[in-house]
Amino acid sequence: GIKHYNDGDWSTAEEQFKRAIQLNAEDTQAHFQLGKLYEDLQMPDLARTQYLLAIQGDIPAATNNLARLNILQKKDYPAAVSLLLKTLESEQQQPLDPQTKHAVLKNLGWARLLQKNYPEAEAKLQEAIDLESTPKFDREAIADTHCLMAQVMEAQGNKKDALPNWKICNQNANITIPEHDEWAAIAQKRLKPQEPGK
Repeated sequence: GIKHYNDGDWSTAEEQFKRAIQLNAEDTQAHFQLGKLYEDLQMPDLARTQYLLAIQGDIPAATNNLARLNILQKKDYPAAVSLLLKTLESEQQQPLDPQTKHAVLKNLGWARLLQKNYPEAEAKLQEAIDLESTPKFDREAIADTHCLMAQVMEAQGNKKDALPNWKICNQNANITIPEHDEWAAIAQKRLKPQEPGK
């Protein structure tokens, strides 16, 4: 299923993940992969169901993705924050890989931004940005943190420090991801040279 998913053959991937679940309903990794597939297919309700099942297997990335759906779809920021904080607390027993920790910190910063808790949003996003020096880091993840950090800087009235973040946001955004497309459009407006007298 994962191979077909990575190859872009999503219908076969879905069949394979469902087959794995038929053979073992408690296969939390199959539920997680099916949730990711449904999220890519813009089917958030189906993705949410699969992530809830995957969480039973203590898959931090599933908890992170469920929190992200709470931010995007439900606008339930307290629920997202609760899930993300629990994931960070669980790191004492099971260390998170840098990519997952980065995503958790980014989403926590995002939720705090939307709650207008700018100091904590900035702190969590900075923690995420500090992880970006890890080798082979995902460029899309870099776009997320900088797009959000630019918004935090602007919300705090710091347009000067927002600009370099908007630049990184614009350079790395993947416009096939809905929030990236929105953030890249804002970045392009902010980076557009101002006409004299404006």
